[in-house]
Amino acid sequence: MSARGTGAVFRGDRAADRGGGGAVRPPVGAHVVDTRTERIGVVTGHEGPYVQLRPYGGGREWDADPGAVRHATPAERLRAATAYANARSRGDVP
Repeated sequence: MSARGTGAVFRGDRAADRGGGGAVRPPVGAHVVDTRTERIGVVTGHEGPYVQLRPYGGGREWDADPGAVRHATPAERLRAATAYANARSRGDVP
């Protein structure tokens, strides 16, 4: 199964399992993928109905729908870390 099919599941908790609707909010500090943009980010907080994400290695935050985020796989986290290290070595980021 591809990583795209994993859905918005956090710590084995599904909204349907709790008897409620809606998405589960990922904890602050979690590495997630915004499935609408396919960007990997770190959860920095929750504002209103949105999850606030910041790119791995820093950058401008963006808001994502909690229903459109899922945990990043170890491979996705490694890809983001490698991309950041390469950009830093080129001088593209501080």
